[in-house]
Amino acid sequence: MLAEVHNLFQRLVEALASDVKYRPGERHRCGLWIESGGELILLHASAGFPDHYLRNRRLDIERSIAGKSFRRGQTIVLDNVRENDDWEPNPESSSPYLALICIPIGRWGVLTVDALHPMKEHVKMICELYGCMIEGAMEEYMRLLSVTEIAASKPEKKQA
Repeated sequence: MLAEVHNLFQRLVEALASDVKYRPGERHRCGLWIESGGELILLHASAGFPDHYLRNRRLDIERSIAGKSFRRGQTIVLDNVRENDDWEPNPESSSPYLALICIPIGRWGVLTVDALHPMKEHVKMICELYGCMIEGAMEEYMRLLSVTEIAASKPEKKQA
């Protein structure tokens, strides 16, 4: 079941990256970051992210734009991240992406969308829709885990 859930999240992140383009061939970079111990960890990413970022790239919840979105539970839309006080350059990256949308995923984390150009209102709405789908899938997965744990903890009835 866990593999199926991770596959679903990856497919959603990839679909979002291709659904919010302005020009033919353009791909935005999307990431699903999960909160753990005061950090956001990149759990799933579209093709725009280097492979070694997965599960290794981390953002501080107190000192990042995605962290601010998570803390406040609000979508953040920026036309140029470099002009924002919460943005810190990644010394490993020479990424040309400037625009950013961060969508909080309930108590779980943040969905980010990086773009080369500022994004319009309809892109924000599409991103929020994907965020709702991911949050719903995460809630359902956690509910199923709870049901499975409860069922596993019940003692078996002995037949007489």
